Amino acid sequence: MKNLSLTALIFGLFFLPKHISAQTLTAPVAEGVYGGQILDIESWEFDTDSVYVLISTESPNSIFIGKGYRNSTRENLIFSVLESAGSDDGYGSNVENIEVHESSNTIYFLVNSSLYKTSINSSSATLVDDLVKTFIIQRDTMCLIKNNLIAGGNDTLVFGPIDGSGNFTPSNGFSLLKQFTDPPQLIISPVDNSMHLFERGSNPQRQYIIDPFNAMSNSSSIASAVSTAPIISNVEWRTFGIANDGTVYVAGQPPLGSPTIRDRAIAWSFDNGFTWNDTLMDGPGPEGGVVGNNFVIEDIGGERHIYCGNLFLTDTSIMHTWYNPGTEQINDLNRANDGKTLQDPIDQDIKYHTTNIGFGYSVSAGDSIFGWNEGIDAVQVNDIDMSPDFSIGWVASKSGIRKVENYNTPSELWHTAYFPNLDGSPYLSVAVDTFDNNIVFVGNQRVYKTTNGGTASGSSDGWNEVFTPETGTYGFNRINTKCNVIAISRLDNNIILAGFSQDYTNKGGAFYSLDGGNTWDQLLLNTSSVGEDLDVNDIELVEEGGNVVAYIGVESDVMTSGAYGIYRAELSSSTWSVTQESVFGATDNIIDLEMNPARDTLIVLYKDPGLLPVNNVIFKDITTNTWSSNYIGPLSDNGNATAITVGDGYIFMAIEEKIYTCPFTSPLSWTLAYSYPVGIDINVLFYDELLVGTSTGLYAQELDLTNVSTNPNIEINKTIVHYNTASGNIDVISDAKINEISLYDIGGKLILNEFPNQSKFSVEANLTNGIYILNSQNENGKVNSHKVIVVEKR
Repeated sequence: MKNLSLTALIFGLFFLPKHISAQTLTAPVAEGVYGGQILDIESWEFDTDSVYVLISTESPNSIFIGKGYRNSTRENLIFSVLESAGSDDGYGSNVENIEVHESSNTIYFLVNSSLYKTSINSSSATLVDDLVKTFIIQRDTMCLIKNNLIAGGNDTLVFGPIDGSGNFTPSNGFSLLKQFTDPPQLIISPVDNSMHLFERGSNPQRQYIIDPFNAMSNSSSIASAVSTAPIISNVEWRTFGIANDGTVYVAGQPPLGSPTIRDRAIAWSFDNGFTWNDTLMDGPGPEGGVVGNNFVIEDIGGERHIYCGNLFLTDTSIMHTWYNPGTEQINDLNRANDGKTLQDPIDQDIKYHTTNIGFGYSVSAGDSIFGWNEGIDAVQVNDIDMSPDFSIGWVASKSGIRKVENYNTPSELWHTAYFPNLDGSPYLSVAVDTFDNNIVFVGNQRVYKTTNGGTASGSSDGWNEVFTPETGTYGFNRINTKCNVIAISRLDNNIILAGFSQDYTNKGGAFYSLDGGNTWDQLLLNTSSVGEDLDVNDIELVEEGGNVVAYIGVESDVMTSGAYGIYRAELSSSTWSVTQESVFGATDNIIDLEMNPARDTLIVLYKDPGLLPVNNVIFKDITTNTWSSNYIGPLSDNGNATAITVGDGYIFMAIEEKIYTCPFTSPLSWTLAYSYPVGIDINVLFYDELLVGTSTGLYAQELDLTNVSTNPNIEINKTIVHYNTASGNIDVISDAKINEISLYDIGGKLILNEFPNQSKFSVEANLTNGIYILNSQNENGKVNSHKVIVVEKR
């Protein structure tokens, strides 16, 4: 909920005019959208009654840390960004492997083949090694699998001890038997403590070191498994594990390009791969899908429990019967997904899971599953839509659908995530009916509709699946299909369009309903028969001459004739007439379509990916049916534009982490209005106030058109904040004692929290160049927020 006042803008620049006229944006205020896509989980016993949990996320906030106590109660984990791996540290969404040296509490993590180490309270991480494919730590020994310095040479294994201060000393290592195409899965056998290297594939490979992990030497022998897994048609073996009795397990899935051709598979061997048994992993839901990243195998009271991604079983005599965690209770729609599973190091009844919302845990052998997402600011927001009065809004994200009521009021209320029909796939699109804001459509691979604002009643969650191109004559792929856009006509809300794309070499298409979403047909653009057509990126519906007209922006593909630009489809007497707009070239890729507030001008953001890629804006006057000249985006920035919107007479364009503005009447005068930290991607812009959907969450900003003073002392709410370029401190003067201050970077990481209880003081923050937010509360309970921009330290 927004509860921050206007912000102070502080520059550390010299030799500038006293005032400058600019279009700027106030500091972002985080909205109530939490969770995110989790890549890895690691946990260790910090003390006899407490654990730490680390998670890496698919966001610029790379790593989060949480602490929980494990005595008589199971304390909830409250996460915060690890100080040395936040959005300002540049590791981005690339941390896929975390390991911990427990005795020194040293954290090691891998980013783009570079291995780093840090600690819980470190402000930065230290580079340890390069050319690393993967690594593993057991007690005081670490092993790295590295690329060979000689092109084409076999990978090398490097290992060595970690001392009490967390420092790694590598040995010379030795060459392995092959060069791994992808990082192998590393497993240490609980039987003899030997390390196994598993390479995924339809005919996977497995090597293992003969000596125990902590006794390896440069002369240790390497062996290859006789048979790593059975050869089964359309099965790629992805996950490997070893039980305490030596039983070997592998889990497989259909090829990623054809993920519904068959169900997932499990195979097991009692004799180290000489002979195999296999069966289907017959879990709930439709056939196909992907398997988890790892196995958790535990033997309890004569039973063997096996966890893998979103499946588990408790009876190995019936290997084909698998369940989803939460057979008895699923709390707040937190459902395990096909990521990692990890056992709590103290309370082994607790299993940590990556979930559709972010992070969760199950107990009682999978009977119940819950979410632990407080503090995880890593939600990827993909789309936003609101009611005409902006009081009700919906957000589509990679972690579900969120609804807000009474937006931008003191009673603003964010609801927990919705997953229509328990569908946990990432949501990409949302559309609110302008005639009835209780009617909402959302899309992932499928299209769902609610007519009561998503209110559950009885056994119904308030949502119905109304369309999917997976079935019938369309035959789209169930997993690789994306519904990128849904549009509802403002002339006739029975008319709905949905635009789809497909991954790999398959194509998507446009689909429509003329009866409010009850029945659907395909709107053919570039083909004469139903099925694959063109990948659709965006759609706008307008009124022209009393008819509904759809402008459909498509993904460019130079290998497909007609795959570029915009298609115009006019509906008359239930029949569509389709033409391609002639102003676009064969390489023009449509990124975003928007209408101005009067809905008489179509605004098109597109990119020509030529030798000198350029972001372009072009307008169509709907009344006169004429296109404007092409306007080039910010000449100083040829990054990838992602979104455009218009409001208060200005155009807003997002290019990677930056937002540019220009007056609607002069679209060549671009001004950099705001820049998020490098690594944050802006996916969508929506204007009431400016709502910015990013790879770390949803933020609200206001357009500030006033003169911006360059005087470093700016008084707001009778509090003066001054960034002192000489000392590097933040000086604060107020007319009342300030009881508490909190300083955050723009990615949401808490840098410091202090209780000065003074009206005049300095904050020693040692800030690097960037944008920061200083929140303060005075003795009267008044809360202020100040934006601090450090441009140059002297």
